[in-house]
Amino acid sequence: MENILVAINPIKASKDILETRKDSIIIDRILDAKIIALNQTKKFFNGHIPFSSIVAFIMKFVAIHTKSRYIVLSNESSANEENVIFNNLAINHQYSKSLEFENDFRWYVSNFITKDIEYFSLLRPLHEIQIAMLFTKIAQDYYTIFRSCNVGSKQSIWCNSCPKCLFVYIMFAPFLDEAELINIFGENLLDKQELYNIFIELVDKTQTKPLECVGSYDEVNFALMLTTKKYRDSNTTLPYLLQRYNELNIEIKNHNLLNDFNDNHNLPIQLATIISGSDTD
Repeated sequence: MENILVAINPIKASKDILETRKDSIIIDRILDAKIIALNQTKKFFNGHIPFSSIVAFIMKFVAIHTKSRYIVLSNESSANEENVIFNNLAINHQYSKSLEFENDFRWYVSNFITKDIEYFSLLRPLHEIQIAMLFTKIAQDYYTIFRSCNVGSKQSIWCNSCPKCLFVYIMFAPFLDEAELINIFGENLLDKQELYNIFIELVDKTQTKPLECVGSYDEVNFALMLTTKKYRDSNTTLPYLLQRYNELNIEIKNHNLLNDFNDNHNLPIQLATIISGSDTD
């Protein structure tokens, strides 16, 4: 299918990816000066901005302008999991990436804007760990380009000290050898003792999951189980965080994460067929 890549205020990593394609649109988004002025008064809270929801509305304008049928996101099923339950309220840092938001947005657009443009997430049926597995199989040319670190985004680096860096490293660890991981990240993050507190928040359901775009507890623990097995099979000493992890004796409840397909999605049938793997061509 013909498609157009769209980026809003792209960082260097995004620009590098855009340069690999002929068809792309870059949008400049400028903050209202009143927001900056209000912040300077220090009378208002700087809350979390659900940026994905802002992107959704901007993409609707782009789709109308380009006469496109679909707006395709890459939000996975893991984005549906909350970070913490507080007073019986599920708080999800990734709400605007969740299926709940996607369904609400689709309803709003269909009822009040147009029924001719669909908004959905291509990767919604998959877990983060499945996406990481597929990435290592088909996207080797992007190893030195892609980034998923908020702290280092402007410098196009992995800061190697935040939850996102550690989470992404854990997702790739079962599928890449240590040398390849170090080539991407610059060091073995599973051997950084100072990341232990973040590590516990990623694996232990009794903790508050970091308020970052990270995946589910189940897939983090599943990935660590696979990585531990890989080290042991090669008779290699476990890095520090894996040694500490094995002391926790966390039960792995789902051993089939690499084969899961979440049927709760909005993909058109032809795309769902491709993602499910039933289209062998």
